[in-house]
Amino acid sequence: MKKKKIFFWFVVLVTIGLFAFNRSFTAGGSITGSVVPLTAVSRIYAVTGKDSFPATIVGNRFTISSLRTASYSLMIEVLSPYHPYYKDNIPITEGVTTEVGEIRLTE
Repeated sequence: MKKKKIFFWFVVLVTIGLFAFNRSFTAGGSITGSVVPLTAVSRIYAVTGKDSFPATIVGNRFTISSLRTASYSLMIEVLSPYHPYYKDNIPITEGVTTEVGEIRLTE
């Protein structure tokens, strides 16, 4: 009987731990938008403090997700002859997607 109780509590604690771990990586806000021309982009990421978060690009849109509530800077590194893009003070709130629209790179 004692082994069954120990096993039961072990399963309960592992289950709780897995749900808590999963939530920590899926919660948060996100930044989304598009870049023209996308072929000039080498890297897109958001920065807050010392942390940086890379974008995923699907089709012609980018998304940076799992961001905690804070103010972020959006950085786009590009290939020559285009100029890098930088946008400061993008407020992120947990559970909200912030749309930055279409970003047109300049030569």
